[in-house]
Amino acid sequence: MKKNMAAKGVSSPALPDKPKLKRTVKPPQRVIPMNHRSKQNSELDSNRQTETMTSNTENEEEIQARRQAEEEEKEKQRKIEEARKLREQREAERQSRLRLSKNLEAVRPTASVSGKQDAAENTPVIFDYDASYEPAPQTLPGILAADLECLLLTIHLSSNGEIILHRGKTNKSVDTGVGLSASYTVLLTWLLSLVPENFNFLHGRTLDQEDRSSMFVPPFYVLGLQQIWLDEHLCLVVAVTPVEQFDARYVPVKSKKTKVKDEIKDSSPFQQHVSKYLSVNTLHTVCPWLQDMVSVEVTCPKKDKSIPQSYIYRPPLPNITTKPLSTFVQVNHDPQAARKVFNSSVGFFFQTVDSDETFCDQIYNESSVKYDTQNTMSLIYKKIFCEPRSMMAIFNRILQEGLDLSGIRLLYPTQQLLSLASGQTFPASAQGDVNVLNNIGPVLAIALRGTFARTIWLDAVGPSDPALARRTDPNSLCALFGGLSRDECLLFCPRNITRVHTELTRWFGGRVPPGGVIDVGTPYTRKDHLRSGSPKRGKGKRGHESRDEKTVVPPHRPPAALTATTKNDIFLIISPLVPLRAMGIILSTCQRRGYQIRGVRRSRLTTRKCNYLGIDSSVIGVFCPGSSGFDIESATFSETTDHQAIAPSTFLQIQKENATHSAASLIEAFMIQLTMQGIMNSIQGNTEVDLSSKHLFHAARFSDSLLATLGGDFSKCIDYDIEVNPSSYIVPKLYTNPEVEEIVVLLLLGHEVLKSCGLFVGKLLNLVPYSKSPVISTVKDGFELLGIKWLPSLSMSQAKEVTPFEVGDRSWKENIHTLTSEPALVLVLRSVGAFKKLESAIPKPDKKSNHMDFLMSKTAEEAYSFARSFFMDRELFCDPQSRPLLPYLPQSRYLTGTPSNLSMSVMKPELLKESIFEIMQSGPRPLTTVLLIKPRAVKRHLPKILKKVVQESFHIIGLRLELLDKEATISLFDEDDMDETQLQRHIDHMTSGPCVLLSLQRENAVKKLLDLVGPKDPVAARRQSQFLWRGVFGADSVLNAFHVSSNYVCGILELNKFFPDGLCCEITEDLKTENITCPAVDNIIDIKYQDHRSLVIEDQTDSIDSSSPRQLLLQTTCVVLNPLLSKCLIRSHLPSIDIIEGLINNGFELVGSRMIWFNKEQAEHFLHLIDAGSFAQVPTLLSGPSIVLALQRDNAVISFDSYLGSNYGSESLIGKYGKNIIRPADLKQVMS
Repeated sequence: MKKNMAAKGVSSPALPDKPKLKRTVKPPQRVIPMNHRSKQNSELDSNRQTETMTSNTENEEEIQARRQAEEEEKEKQRKIEEARKLREQREAERQSRLRLSKNLEAVRPTASVSGKQDAAENTPVIFDYDASYEPAPQTLPGILAADLECLLLTIHLSSNGEIILHRGKTNKSVDTGVGLSASYTVLLTWLLSLVPENFNFLHGRTLDQEDRSSMFVPPFYVLGLQQIWLDEHLCLVVAVTPVEQFDARYVPVKSKKTKVKDEIKDSSPFQQHVSKYLSVNTLHTVCPWLQDMVSVEVTCPKKDKSIPQSYIYRPPLPNITTKPLSTFVQVNHDPQAARKVFNSSVGFFFQTVDSDETFCDQIYNESSVKYDTQNTMSLIYKKIFCEPRSMMAIFNRILQEGLDLSGIRLLYPTQQLLSLASGQTFPASAQGDVNVLNNIGPVLAIALRGTFARTIWLDAVGPSDPALARRTDPNSLCALFGGLSRDECLLFCPRNITRVHTELTRWFGGRVPPGGVIDVGTPYTRKDHLRSGSPKRGKGKRGHESRDEKTVVPPHRPPAALTATTKNDIFLIISPLVPLRAMGIILSTCQRRGYQIRGVRRSRLTTRKCNYLGIDSSVIGVFCPGSSGFDIESATFSETTDHQAIAPSTFLQIQKENATHSAASLIEAFMIQLTMQGIMNSIQGNTEVDLSSKHLFHAARFSDSLLATLGGDFSKCIDYDIEVNPSSYIVPKLYTNPEVEEIVVLLLLGHEVLKSCGLFVGKLLNLVPYSKSPVISTVKDGFELLGIKWLPSLSMSQAKEVTPFEVGDRSWKENIHTLTSEPALVLVLRSVGAFKKLESAIPKPDKKSNHMDFLMSKTAEEAYSFARSFFMDRELFCDPQSRPLLPYLPQSRYLTGTPSNLSMSVMKPELLKESIFEIMQSGPRPLTTVLLIKPRAVKRHLPKILKKVVQESFHIIGLRLELLDKEATISLFDEDDMDETQLQRHIDHMTSGPCVLLSLQRENAVKKLLDLVGPKDPVAARRQSQFLWRGVFGADSVLNAFHVSSNYVCGILELNKFFPDGLCCEITEDLKTENITCPAVDNIIDIKYQDHRSLVIEDQTDSIDSSSPRQLLLQTTCVVLNPLLSKCLIRSHLPSIDIIEGLINNGFELVGSRMIWFNKEQAEHFLHLIDAGSFAQVPTLLSGPSIVLALQRDNAVISFDSYLGSNYGSESLIGKYGKNIIRPADLKQVMS
């Protein structure tokens, strides 16, 4: 049968095999004895009976085994069938839940409550495949008796964390709007402290008289509390009940006839007691622990010894309203209102609440952009929230981190829910419920929302094990309030995204009823015909809309336990005291807290603008520094005139959910970052005023009128295609030099780059935010930020101007579309070698992506064209505090302090009025400095030093050989930097022989020369580089070969000291400004010298060794090297230096040297004295500076030519330059 079934393809594992017979058959005997026949027959019968009995027994066992196997197989098949049905049932349930999830997602609100804005980012459906089917946690105790009076208190909110007054039916906030507000969190802390520690009173038990007298009696007990969106309003609802000690007989009854509402007339004694208590108390009177709040001091962890004053920042305490509680806590006189509200089931959706603030109507094309908004939650147990100081510390941490309290519920988990969570079985008796309430108590669930909220809150909470947290992160919340061990952890926070969503659903989401039918109400959708709430539309239009809405019956929607807030804009004003190089810190701090840049402008404030912005009158002098009528130290101003600041302020237009509420915490974050990075130390060192956050930052609510006051749209640019004829303008050929400051323009493109661009800007400016893991900047000295502008998108003309592709390229059209559809941040930067430095700092583009994230100008012409497309001249300002080259530039004449420690009060207005566009179009700017070659170096290395000077492209425009006196020597050194012994060593060396004074000219001359000579100690110079001049020619810190001008101002002073007649060069604007004569008029040359001077010849016969022929033949001659020898014939080669080297190598001693520029009269007289025979060389002498050398040697006059070679040798000095060397022919001409 099995074979037949197998042949037909049918499996038959259940069929048993045919049993095999075990019968043994003996072979028959061939011979049967007859006499034994009977005996054999009897034996055979007995054997047959035995075999039959054995066979029957075996058959029964086999049948029993077969039956048992069949029953086991049937049981197996039954279980398989049950498992299959269970799988099908679970799959059907899963598919049902999946369909329900999709259906809920389909009806999820897509807009805010009013329909003016889209729904907030990351507001998912609050649904989980398991948690949504669990028993819902109770919002009121399950053993609450029906006859126990329960009163409903309502606190209306304009947004998450912002309380409004309920009287007058206006949305006026209870806070002043200045500083960090903690009114809502203090109110929550006070209400949570009124949750009873013992719930026996709900079971009918009363306290003993001793217990009553020994314990604090609260005004009432709080049994329920939750923040909820209910009946188209966001509010905090509280359920309160009388305490055991409450006695209605002691409630006073009003005897006067007053006009009161009917509902108040019929109110119960407990309702009157609560109303009276709220009317006579404030948060300050009911919260005595507020007196224990103190600020934690913040200091810079890096000690800078160069800054004598250390700034300590003490954050101000949060503002708490002083209004009576009755002004914002409304008592509902309906005795059943509390049970109705708290027994209502919540919905499955976030609701986006419209705040009363306005936002800009500009289109940003960011519907698909995610700004990393996250949701998280925590469970806080009774031991924490019943302790006000602990709970207040947790709420303050939420405020400081800039997170929104999107949900809060006081819940009583059911026994089934606790069993699911802990795996334990709880008794179902009422006595068991009371024990659970007394031992575990209600649980406080809080939901938080914000940018990187999950990451930030996990860092704040710390490790889940309190013992581990106290060792690794002692300032974390778990370490402070988490309990003694992991088993007693009183603060729970989910760690991953999936668990966060599950817990949010478990504690804040709705539940699916047994029938699976959910009432989701009417979803909120976008109403495109409504404006954003901008004040442009006026009150009349709002009133018209409200009249229309009265005729429409509002749709039913279930309450929502989780809410978000719409986006709104604010203005952030940064005072000039904040250095612009901190812009990276400011932008990154904004973006870290969810604020996105919507506009940037730099402009000078006036007193009237300050008043319009609401800046306090005591700090207007800080926001308008240096203007007439202001004193930054006293911060006073004149109200009758409108003065303008000399330094610009920075305006930021930033946008975020619930932006105004979080603005104060953002400013405090700025102050902490600036303090931690040491910026506040330098700012405080510039003024005697004790600086606080109000001196540096001010936040103002956005409005169109305020935007117009600040100059209109921040992203506005000149459209040259419309306002200027583009064909009439050609970008000129611009000059640039990598050794000096260059200006470059950088564009940051796209939403993904801009939403985290602050850190990159900080790296460019070499000042990044402080963090536990330090961020290393790849830019060494940082750039100077001249201009910054945010654009929602580029215009077509701007895109065509900046695109790196040409018309016809494959990527041109795509790049133009990208530039005109995405936002951009434009930076104008300045630094030494800016083009090369910026190119190395920009991240390399991703080859897999065609999107261009960074675009920079490659040449000076492109930089000028880019800047002209986005900025006007009045929008670009220099930043002296971020300009390391400033001490070596002429602009340093406008300073009275060092650039690293500048104050606006010591800056002259001329320093900030330079035109950036004029600088970009200007040509080379040669500067002058002084190089003094000390006596030892003059004697040993003068020709080599002069060659190095010329090789570094310096032009010698002044030269003197001079023996310094003691007074001149002391003026070169700072006596405070050395002791008397070291100063005397310098004096002895400087007065031991002649020094060579050189005035050098080239671009960036002061800084370049300082970099070439190196440190004052030659040993340190040799360690730094083998090519530094002091390391090559110096011996020690005294014999270090050189003295150079330390900065531009010092160089000008030394020029006036050592070259009073002027310099031998063409006049420049800088030299003209410094009143230095160019070309110099040599006052030593005297045509009528015979009338004013006499020649004295000293007889040194006694002092001369007669045995020395050289001393007997010693002669002094005077040689003039005409201007042609001071011009470079070949690059970095000066013939005059070769001549000086040849003279010294041939034994001539340099006893005098000067550089002069002949005028016509002096040139003609000089040629007459040397018997030139004609004035043909006069034009040559007038063409430039000449070098006059006084030389000594034996037979210096007679044998001068022979010492320098033959006139016929083309390689000799005389052969190459002899015609340009004017030398006397005899002693008579020498004396002339």
